[in-house]
Amino acid sequence: MRLRSIDVQMLHISEEIAVGRQEAIKAIREEIANLADSLQSTSAKSSDRKT
Repeated sequence: MRLRSIDVQMLHISEEIAVGRQEAIKAIREEIANLADSLQSTSAKSSDRKT
């Protein structure tokens, strides 16, 4: 009975880690997209000033 409880708890931990990993990946992708947008905006402004 105790092994089953450990097995169930390990499954829950594994699922929580997977969810956390997905949330972290999503947040990183959003930050990269924001950074890319900022760089593109800065680059466009810089190009406008040169012409």
